[in-house]
Parts: sequence; C-alpha cells; structure tokens
Amino acid sequence: MITLGDRVHIARRFQRSIRIDSDLGDGRALEGFVCPQSSANVLLSMARHIAETGQGAFIWTGPYGSGKSSLAVALSALLSVNADLRAKAEYLFGDDVANAIRAALPPGIKGWRILPVVGRREHPVRVIGEVIDAGELGGTKSPGEWTENRLVKTLVDIAMRNPETDGGVIVFIDEMGKFLEAAAHEKIDIYPFQQLAEAASRSNGRLILIGVLHKH
Repeated sequence: MITLGDRVHIARRFQRSIRIDSDLGDGRALEGFVCPQSSANVLLSMARHIAETGQGAFIWTGPYGSGKSSLAVALSALLSVNADLRAKAEYLFGDDVANAIRAALPPGIKGWRILPVVGRREHPVRVIGEVIDAGELGGTKSPGEWTENRLVKTLVDIAMRNPETDGGVIVFIDEMGKFLEAAAHEKIDIYPFQQLAEAASRSNGRLILIGVLHKH
C-alpha cells in the first residue's frame, strides 16, 4: 500500500521554525528556501550601504514567519568557507544577488565568522558574551565578567584578524525584541547595541551587526 508519506515530502524548513543558532551551517536548513524579490532588495540595499557609506549596522523587520531567520542562515551560507554551502546559497540567491553581497562583503579564502545570537529577557551583554564563550568565533574564551567595553573590543579585535585571508564578523541578533521587552519591563540597558552599531560602522566593513525584529 502506498501511503501519503511515500508521495509527499515536506522540506525540513517547513516542519519547524528555523533557529539561527542551531541551524547555522546545516545545508538541510536551506531546503526549500526561496529568496523573494523583497528579500533580495534587502540584501542589495545592505550591500550598497556597506560599499558606499561604510554603514555596518542594520535592522531586518518583518511579520512573524516571513523568513527573516531563514534569510540569515542563507546569507551565512553564502559567506561560508564551506564550498557546498556556498554553492547551494549561490543557486538559491541567483548570480546578481550573490555577486553583489560578496563584492560588499568579500569572504577571502576562509569566509566570514558568524555569531548567531537569539534574544531573551536578559542583559544583551551577558547573552552575546555567552555565545562568544561557547566558541562560535573560535578560541576566544577568556575568564572574567563580560562588560560593554570588553564585548565591543572583543568583537572588533576578532573582526580585524587576518584581513588578507578572512572575512570579518557578522553578528546576527534574532528575536531582538526580547531584549527590548527586557529594557521596557525590567529596566535593562540596551545602550550596548548603540556601542556595537557605532563600532560596526567604524570597522571598514569588517564588523556587521544585523538585528532581526518582528514587525509588531
């Protein structure tokens, strides 16, 4: 007997929500990804601002389920050192978008380092520091409490490493609204985001900060 499961395949990305921290670097997370013109325009606009003005901080805003996290995972794949991931992302984005992104964010031979942060109702410095300590950027763990100044300095230092061979650092902050909720209800300071944004815009395109917010 032939069952519905024998005839119908549901891509993994439609079975559950994409999480940038756990799905980053997993080619299966790209299955079924479609880059609509609106998303392509976002990436092309971002590439233009990076190349022409040196802007390094951006906010992606859209309704829940509109594919913002999937776009972050796909962009990370396009700038990855992994040749298979890059090839999949190039095909999904198309040559025009892929070439514009790589021209604005040259990956070198070792690709970009990606820091995938998922917001929660805690101090952003602590949460971002935990992701760095978890080793997402490679060999950066050091003792001591994370402070605003230490966080910014660490990210800038990592971003500036090996410009001849590497891309810089892209910090994705998904569910950024959770940090804003914490600021509103628990009086947690979000000034570190301004510090990171200013550092990114002074980094000559080596540090990119992308916050992801739900529209409402």
